Amino acid sequence: MAKDPKAQITTLSGEGSTENSEGESATKMDPKKEKSLRKKLDKADKAFRKRKAKYLKRRKKNKSGKAAENSTNYLRNKKINFKGKQLSPAGVKVLISYADYVANTLSLILSKNELGDSGTAAIAETLKNSYTEVLDLQNNNITDKGAKSLAKHLPQSRVRELLLQNNKISEEGIKQLIAAIPFSVELRKLNISKNTKLSKDLKKQLKKALRAEKTFKPPEELIDETKALESNPPPAPNDDTDKRGLEKKANGLLSRLLNSSKPSCGSDGKPDSALVAKFESLTNYSSVIPMLRDTQAAEVLMPLASGEIEGLAPSDQVRAAMAVANLVGDTNEGAKRLRDLGILSLLLAQLQNTIEKPNEPFKGVKWDLGHVMVPMLALSTNSTNAEALKPASDLILSASATLLDKDRPGDVERAVNSLGHLTATGQIPSDKIQTQVMLRNVRDRAARLDKKGVDNTYLNAGFEAASLMEAIEQTENGKVPLRISKLASKPAGVEKDVMISYSWAQKPVAKHLKIQLERRGITVHFDEHFMSANIYQKMASAIQTSKAIIVCASHEYRLSANCQREANFSADLKKKIVPVIAQEGYQPEDWLGFIVAGLLYYDLSILDGRKFSETVETIVTNELRD
Repeated sequence: MAKDPKAQITTLSGEGSTENSEGESATKMDPKKEKSLRKKLDKADKAFRKRKAKYLKRRKKNKSGKAAENSTNYLRNKKINFKGKQLSPAGVKVLISYADYVANTLSLILSKNELGDSGTAAIAETLKNSYTEVLDLQNNNITDKGAKSLAKHLPQSRVRELLLQNNKISEEGIKQLIAAIPFSVELRKLNISKNTKLSKDLKKQLKKALRAEKTFKPPEELIDETKALESNPPPAPNDDTDKRGLEKKANGLLSRLLNSSKPSCGSDGKPDSALVAKFESLTNYSSVIPMLRDTQAAEVLMPLASGEIEGLAPSDQVRAAMAVANLVGDTNEGAKRLRDLGILSLLLAQLQNTIEKPNEPFKGVKWDLGHVMVPMLALSTNSTNAEALKPASDLILSASATLLDKDRPGDVERAVNSLGHLTATGQIPSDKIQTQVMLRNVRDRAARLDKKGVDNTYLNAGFEAASLMEAIEQTENGKVPLRISKLASKPAGVEKDVMISYSWAQKPVAKHLKIQLERRGITVHFDEHFMSANIYQKMASAIQTSKAIIVCASHEYRLSANCQREANFSADLKKKIVPVIAQEGYQPEDWLGFIVAGLLYYDLSILDGRKFSETVETIVTNELRD
């Protein structure tokens, strides 16, 4: 059968060929074949560039009010088809050298070739800035290494359909791909048949991942990440794993709780221990807190937490107290009721027992310190708890120091954030802060953990640690003024179009926003790691050298002293502020509501890839383009 002359590529074997460590062919292309390939690609690329110039010209006319075609579909190539052309890694290298042409192709058909893992990795790296929606890599001798490369880059791509049939991917590689699906916002189809026989459990995971609501997360956090729905200690405070599944489970438990735990039901109406324990564990996930706040969950749990129900197991009372603190401990009304009903005292007694007598049970249970610190973190965010928590400052310091010596995800973040909130609100006096030793320990540990490849939330813990260090070193009472203009100096660095100001809890949304902006040619100040030793000078410089500031508004943003400093300084300099809603259902309030009052909001909280992209395009057009 004659080969298609438009896409004929051969792979040399025998003379002049070598193999890499994986055994893949690493030969160069025959110069004549490469010349022929480049000639045909040059022709296609020239036609594409001509069409692109025509498109841009029409788009410019359209902006001036004249009728013109403005559809980006006019610009895209429908398909590049190299099916069965013996395409090797060397041939892939030639293909992707035509970066703009390949990136603007909707379907990339590379099945029945010899890409191997290195060729697959090269293709995967092009996906970040590509409009490719269909990627066909069937029959290409791809192993787990190639699958891992795809899993790493899928979250930054527009790929909707990925075909990987008839390769050599084992269960390990398939697990990597499944782990990437929830964060690949466009992906709707993944075909991995005829690689290895899938277990029933793996099939179930694949089906669940493809049906799950998408979420945004930086790709470096995907590989080798394992998270359980329920854990002890509970997940990191910003863990929104499987939000739809969590909300469904929470609704089911809430229904049972409402029907079984009313005080008027007496002893026959008491909830069982398993029910209370499961419900409390769900309140450790930040994604379900807004939904549960709109229900009567806190009201139902208050009598349990305060001990009003006779015959209630002591451990159930403690778990109910922890759940209530997680739900409403950071609100003024909720914090007051927790104090008035003695629930706060119960939680402090639990904390004291866990620290001073770790091997002895409290109310019948040996509690994990990381678990106990979750409600403490919620309580510490509300300044009205300052007086009540002051007597416990030594306990909280001791608990934080203990957690810093653990390598479990969430513990360092929990400890540092608690210290940050308590110091900022004056709940822990500066003379009780073990300044240099404790805080340097936080920052050093965060950096060390990140080098080991542990969850990058530790970097955000390092940010809070650096903030505390700056606060103590630069002021006498352990506080930094909320206006960093006092710390600002002459700006250094290149001016950029925009700075993204965000809280650690909204880092996934902020990171995806950065990627989308850069795809549209917008330059961005985005401090991802927050590990600068001079964080406030860096913060001030970024604001001074940005034309506009995008504020990712959320509940956590409002509570963050550093976010308030950024927003205040931006307003002081009369910078253009563009507010985006980064948390579903959130309405700016307090000082944040004052700063963004009268400005047009853009909602980026809906985890839908296409809608997110459209909203970013609107922001660029309305706010960032001259």
